[in-house]
Amino acid sequence: MIAAHGAAYHWIQIILALAFAVFAITRRSPILAGVVRAFGRRAPSWLARAEKFEASIRTYRLQQPALVSRMFWIGVACQLLIASEVVVVLWSLHLPIHFFAVMAIEGVTRSLKLASGWVPARAGFDEGGAISAFAVVGLSPMLGLGLALTRRVRDLLWALMGILWLAWNTRRLSHRHAITRGHSSNFLNEVSKCKQS
Repeated sequence: MIAAHGAAYHWIQIILALAFAVFAITRRSPILAGVVRAFGRRAPSWLARAEKFEASIRTYRLQQPALVSRMFWIGVACQLLIASEVVVVLWSLHLPIHFFAVMAIEGVTRSLKLASGWVPARAGFDEGGAISAFAVVGLSPMLGLGLALTRRVRDLLWALMGILWLAWNTRRLSHRHAITRGHSSNFLNEVSKCKQS
């Protein structure tokens, strides 16, 4: 956004907020413990639970640094793959590919995804977010719809593969249960014949 519109001083507050968030996440001592102590006995129960939850997360991070580091790098790889999706769409639309444009498009669409998580299938929000993101970086908003539809088709393909797997697995399990019932009924018939004889 800074590269597209200039006026870097407009974004200083956002950059400082992000820097504070990184500092708060990476520090070793819990943040909410001090807040709960400040409230004393008047601390709400949800705040006390959140403080215990934060303490357990930070303790786990200190106890399992290798696992947390692996999770972090897997997350970074996932973010790079998602950003590369934007690069592929820009390249296929024969648009100029700039690092700041890719980051701005991904940042706007990601923030709108987080804000619209309560909407079923984020209907309309993904499309509107991509259109807004392309407008922010100075590209045609309608081309943003191409990115949104590309992602929507990808999501639908994954959902279709999951449904096909579920149908195939359910059929296989029902066939296995039918065979098991047949064997158990044969076994019961043999037992009843033995009792009669």
